Amino acid sequence: FDENSVGICAYANNSNGIKGGILKQRFSDFIVREISLEGTVATLEDIHSLELQNKFFGSVTLVESVSNTENIAQQLYSDIIKILSRAEVEDKKPDFISFIEACLEQKAECSPTFVGLPCLDKVKRTALHKLFKDHPQLSKRIDSETNNVDGVPHIKLIAKHKRKELNLPVVYRRRVDWPEGLGNFLQFTLLKENIDTMHAVLVLCNTLKLKPDAIGYSGTKDKRAVTTQYCTVYRKKPADFGRINGYKFPPFIRVGDFKYVDEPTRLGRLKGNRFEIVLRNITVSEKVVEDVCEGMKSSGFINYYGLQRFGRGGSRSHEIGRAIFKSDWKACIDMLFTPQSADRPELKAAKLLYAEGNLIEAANSLPPQMQAEKYVLKRLQVNAVDYLSAFNSLPKNNRLICAHAYQSYIWNMVASERIQLYGLQCVEGDLVATTMSSKSESDEQVAVDAVMDDADFVEFAEEDLDNAKGDETSASNDVSAQEGNNFQSSVKKRQGSIHQITAEDIACNKYSIRDVILPLPGHNVVLPSNQMA
Repeated sequence: FDENSVGICAYANNSNGIKGGILKQRFSDFIVREISLEGTVATLEDIHSLELQNKFFGSVTLVESVSNTENIAQQLYSDIIKILSRAEVEDKKPDFISFIEACLEQKAECSPTFVGLPCLDKVKRTALHKLFKDHPQLSKRIDSETNNVDGVPHIKLIAKHKRKELNLPVVYRRRVDWPEGLGNFLQFTLLKENIDTMHAVLVLCNTLKLKPDAIGYSGTKDKRAVTTQYCTVYRKKPADFGRINGYKFPPFIRVGDFKYVDEPTRLGRLKGNRFEIVLRNITVSEKVVEDVCEGMKSSGFINYYGLQRFGRGGSRSHEIGRAIFKSDWKACIDMLFTPQSADRPELKAAKLLYAEGNLIEAANSLPPQMQAEKYVLKRLQVNAVDYLSAFNSLPKNNRLICAHAYQSYIWNMVASERIQLYGLQCVEGDLVATTMSSKSESDEQVAVDAVMDDADFVEFAEEDLDNAKGDETSASNDVSAQEGNNFQSSVKKRQGSIHQITAEDIACNKYSIRDVILPLPGHNVVLPSNQMA
C-alpha cells in the first residue's frame, strides 16, 4: 500500500522535496534512539552491570558463552575435589567435564544423566547438592539428586533439557526471596540491528524461557536499522542475559544498562524517537537540498504516522485493528494469513495451507521467526472455530499494535482533512496544549506529550484486551490495578492542560499552527469544537 491509502496526503510547504535516492542502504544509515517520558535518550553503555548484579545477587560471571563452558566445567571440578578427595573422582574427570559442557551448551547428543560422584558422608553430599543448586550457570541446566549404586550413595546429575527423554517431570525450584526494597522490574536497553522489535523480544523470551509477552517495550522500531530502546522484564537478574550478549551470529542483539524500577514499560509510554538518517545517491543539486532543509526548518512537517506503522510485507495492521473494534475475530485471523505479493515462497505456501484448512501443515511451513503466528495456528488446532482464543494467543503487544494502527490511520486521515479544510492557520475550536504552574510542569509536560502520542488509548486498549484474554500473571494484574486507581486523576490532568482556541486568541495572534494538536481517538479525550470533531 502507498502513503495516500493510509491518509498521508498533505504537505507543510510547497517544496518538491528530494526525489529518488537510496534509504537504508546500510543498517547504520538509519539509527533510531528512543526518548523516554523523562527525556532520556536510549544509548547502550554497559552490557554487564556487574556492580548492580553483585550488590543484590552476589558475584557472578555474566557472559556465559560457548567459548568459556570448558572453563566453567574445570572450575566446578576444582570445587568438587575440595569437598571430595581427588582419588574418589579422578577416573571420572573426562566424562564429568564432557557432561557439564554438553549441559551448558544444551547439546542434543548430551547424555541425560551422569552418575560418578560417590559420597558416603551426608554432610558432603549436602555440600555438593548446594554447589550445583547455587551455581549461577549450572542451576539453570542441571538438577542433582542422590542415587544408590551397589549400596553406595552417589550424586546423580540430570540434564534439564533431557528430562523429557527420561519421562521425568520438570522440577521447579522455589523462587528465591526478592531483595527487600528492590523494584520488581529489571529495565534494560535493547540494541538491535536488522531485526524488528517483536522478533528481538521473542528471541529474548525464548532464551530466558519466558512467555512471549513477558517483556514490555514502548514501541516497535524499524527492522533494517540500528535501534536502541528501553524494555522491562519481571524479576530477572542482569546475569540472566549473559548468553544473549555472548552470541556472535546474526541477528545482532545486545542488552545492558540494567536498573530496577517499580513499573513495567508499556506501549505508547515514550516521548519520541531521535533519528539519524543517511540518504545516498541523490541526484538533485546541492541548492535543492539546501532549500528543502531550510523549508523543513521554517515550516516543519506534518507528524504523520509512517507506513511502517501499518504493517510490512503487504499486511495491513490497521485493517486488523478495525476488525478488533468490530469484534470480528475470524477476520482478524484471516487477515493474518491472507497471501500478499511480497510473501516469500515458504510463507505463501503456509498461507495457502491455512486457506485449505490444513492447520498442522500450515504451522509447520511458517518461517522460524513467525512464532506468534504459529501460536495462533496451534490454538486453532484445538478448536478450529474459536477465533477469539486464537487471536488472544498472540502476545499482547502484537494485538495492541494492530489496535494502535487503526487509531493512527484515523489520526492521519483527520490530519490531512484538517490541512485541506483550514490550511496552515489556526482556526476557532482548534486544540493547543497550555502551560501549567511550575509545581506540576513536569507532570503536565508528560500529559501533553501523551495527548500527542498514543498513551491515552493504551490505558484502555490494555484493559479491554486483558479482559478478553484473562490469563495475565498476578504480578501484571497488580500493576494494572494500581495504574487503574490513578488513571482518572491522570485524565483530569490531561484535560486540564488542553485549551480550545477562541476568536480572541486568533485576533491577537496568540497561537500558530505549530501549537495545534490533534487527539488520537479514544475514551475520554478532548475533541476540537470545530468541524474536525
